[in-house]
Amino acid sequence: MNGTVSYFNFERKYGFIQDSDGGELYFNVGRICENAANVRVGSAVTFDIQPAPVGRRLRTAANIIVGVVDRQFFGKMMLAGTAADDAEAK
Repeated sequence: MNGTVSYFNFERKYGFIQDSDGGELYFNVGRICENAANVRVGSAVTFDIQPAPVGRRLRTAANIIVGVVDRQFFGKMMLAGTAADDAEAK
């Protein structure tokens, strides 16, 4: 699934993700697989959903990858910029 970090507490190392359906999921930094240093409010993320533990209502996000959407966007921008730079150099 895809979503956005809606809240993140750096000191306590936990936060919430709003998924594409508008639901909210809990996560802690230990569940981030890639780019943990880049997590902040507004970060685009891809993740899996774990069922909520017994007695809890919030679902939990796992296997979180931070910045997937941003990486694709900036990768395209870098390729476009490289082509433009090459054309100017000629």
